Amino acid sequence: MKLDTVNKPTQTALQEPNVVQLQEGLVGFSDLTSMEVVFSQEEEPFLRLRDKNKKGQSFVVVEPFALVPDYSIEILDDDVESLDIRSPNEVLVLNIVTFVEKPKKKVLTNLVGPVVINRRNLKAKQIVIGNYQDYSARHTLYEEGKENNGAVEK
Repeated sequence: MKLDTVNKPTQTALQEPNVVQLQEGLVGFSDLTSMEVVFSQEEEPFLRLRDKNKKGQSFVVVEPFALVPDYSIEILDDDVESLDIRSPNEVLVLNIVTFVEKPKKKVLTNLVGPVVINRRNLKAKQIVIGNYQDYSARHTLYEEGKENNGAVEK
């Protein structure tokens, strides 16, 4: 299944409660299997993926399509099957964000290993996209002193 900026699903909230079940946890965090997607207007365009079982464990994530206009992912058939995805409109793609302070402030995101969520059944899985060679696991969304989406930090 291929998702891109042309046929990507619309950005809509998940059904309540926003708790997704990660079949295999996250890379490096296999015990994180039940997580809540937290939306906050103050943090837009970012969201949080927060552990429901342990207090304090959370990840900043972003829906990539508005920030990376040419992002087009291929979800492998095994992942489509394990998540029981029937249509691209069921898919919510979240990419984990990293904030770097030194030597320059940067905001990076992992375009190779997104968390894919089936909105219908709330099954989720961090996958490696089929076209991983086209993207970086450390894609720069923002870098201090460089042009970023038409703006430069002063």
